[in-house]
Order: sequence, then C-alpha cells, then structure tokens
Amino acid sequence: MNRFFIFIGKHKPDIYALILSFLCLIIGLCLGLNSEPIWLNRSGAIIIIIGVCLAANNFPEWVQTEALQGLEKELPNIMQEAIMEFEKDERLVTDEKRKSIEVDIKSRIQKNLNNHSGKIKNRIKKLEITLIVLGTFLNGFGDYFIGLLKNYTSL
Repeated sequence: MNRFFIFIGKHKPDIYALILSFLCLIIGLCLGLNSEPIWLNRSGAIIIIIGVCLAANNFPEWVQTEALQGLEKELPNIMQEAIMEFEKDERLVTDEKRKSIEVDIKSRIQKNLNNHSGKIKNRIKKLEITLIVLGTFLNGFGDYFIGLLKNYTSL
C-alpha cells in the first residue's frame, strides 16, 4: 500500500490532469450526444487549458528543491555513516579526506536528482503535448464527431 501512495505522489500532476481531462471528455461527449454537439468542442477547449496548466506546473523543480532541502538536513547523518564505513578499512579519516567524501556524496546525489528530475519533465511534457493535441482536435472537430456518432447510431 505504501508503494501505491509513493506512486501517487510521483505522478500527482499527471493523475489530476488525466482525471480532469477524462471527466471533461465524458461530460462533453454526453452533453454533445444529448444536447448541442458544440459541447464536445467546449470540452476540447477545457482539455487544452488543462494541458497548458500542466505545462506551467513546476512540479519537477519542486521535487528537486524538496529533495535538496531534505539532503541538507540529512547530510550530517549520511556523512557520519560514510565516514564510519570508510574508517572500517582505514584507521583515521583526515579533514581533507572528510571534505573529499562530502563533495563526492553531494555530487552523486545531485547527479541522481538531475536525472530523476529530467525523467519527470519528459513524462509531463509528453502528457502535456498529448492533452493539447487531443483538446485542439476536439475543439476543432468535436461537433463533426458528434454528428458522425449520431448518424452512425441511427442507421
């Protein structure tokens, strides 16, 4: 269950955008079939807005900032554990070696954070483009799609 909540946390903007877009699509489709076909066009416009809001979201930067703040709090503990491991092999760790270990740990963690942040940015960018393309298509051709559905189902 804990992994499920971790998954939700990692994908919160994606999940919100997909749920809202899906609801807009279903509502627009239902209203378009039962009322005016233009409602599907309007739902397409809302999906475009959701895609643009997703693009404006700074979620990857927020994750990286939170992780760096957590790192600053935990760095003394991490350093102490690293030095204890290092001292198992050698007798004494000099101040120079201590600084070297600290710089190495910080650079490795920063590299991992940048890699992770890049993956989040790419995932959100793909979803954003998909929502904007889908929304634009529905905004332009939603009423024609409803007309085709009504003609096809009445045959």
